[in-house]
Amino acid sequence: MRWQKTTVSGGFILLIGCAILGNRLTTIENFTPIASTIAIANETRAHKIAFVDNSKDDRKSIQSCFDAVNLLSRHIHEDQETHGLRQCSLSLDDGVGPIDFPGLDDNLIQASFGGRRIFFMGDSTTKNLHNWLYRLLLRMHQKSPYNISLLSDMNLRDANSMVAGCGRNLVCDDPQSNRTELNNLHMRLKQDDCSNKKIYAGTYESMTDHEPEIIVANIGLWLLHFEARGRDRKVCAAENFIHYEHWLEDTLKRAEEVGAQALFFKTTNTICTDKYTGDYAKADKLYAMMDNETLLDCFNSLKANRQEDELSDEDIHNYCANGTFNNRGVVHLNQRLYKFVESHRNTASLSLHVFDDNIIKSCEYTGRGDARHYHPLNLVRIRLLAHLISCIE
Repeated sequence: MRWQKTTVSGGFILLIGCAILGNRLTTIENFTPIASTIAIANETRAHKIAFVDNSKDDRKSIQSCFDAVNLLSRHIHEDQETHGLRQCSLSLDDGVGPIDFPGLDDNLIQASFGGRRIFFMGDSTTKNLHNWLYRLLLRMHQKSPYNISLLSDMNLRDANSMVAGCGRNLVCDDPQSNRTELNNLHMRLKQDDCSNKKIYAGTYESMTDHEPEIIVANIGLWLLHFEARGRDRKVCAAENFIHYEHWLEDTLKRAEEVGAQALFFKTTNTICTDKYTGDYAKADKLYAMMDNETLLDCFNSLKANRQEDELSDEDIHNYCANGTFNNRGVVHLNQRLYKFVESHRNTASLSLHVFDDNIIKSCEYTGRGDARHYHPLNLVRIRLLAHLISCIE
């Protein structure tokens, strides 16, 4: 890792070295991370899914492994508390199996993350995953008084209490990273302001500097709106929604250019709209019923700020109807994401896959007024990501 001075202006960028105050990032001029680094040695790559596929087609074999991880996700969803972190044996629908899935322990973490350069880019849902993984790696490096391997035989609430110090509550805070940068783990929080082209492009520059093996990316929630009803978006967000595939294409192209081994596009988080309060709750009801006045206000708001070479009237109508900050918008983006990955998987020079962590989610794991973050499930998400990475070896 090359140490660099980082200037932050006009928005929020997360490097491990950014100072954090409350729930927002503070801007730091010419900040240089402290010299100490954390390196998690790659002691073993043997602790992985015990999966046998006799196919001579490597891509088919890898896809079968990914299907096995989705099977594990469905198993976990049946009982997140009991199944989330424990080892298990399952069989695929076509009779392949049993497949042995290790639980979340230090062997799995070292096998999947040890010695790898991993780059996270996107919104807060990706940042949360990064921060929890950072917490685990940091505690392993510091030889924490508790044994990480204990997690693989614990209920989820107890594991969250041990790792994040959030007690036995289902909703716990996102652990913040220290002012120290991991040698092999990096997070780039793209600005939630697509009009700032320098910061927008800076994400790809940071990716190039980091030279990652694994990339995890998503921007979905930033694109969704309750325009004129409490969550206004800039016209460029509407553009990025309409042309979502352009961002997917650009990210894939950059990932291939830096020589990444795998690119995981994370799904946009499911939104539990019953947890909305205040303006968001009112807006959700209006947009869900396709209220004519609300849709007209949305159209007029975006059209008034549109430049000549930007969106057509048809594009704006599409965005107002389908880009909403509820599951209509989420499903719309995720369907397009799956279609893109399916159409590019066989031609990409790297392993391309959808990291669908929505499979494990349920509304009891997100807070009232939030509705879209699932902090208590981040340990499970780390486990699933570890298994996905093991598929590409």
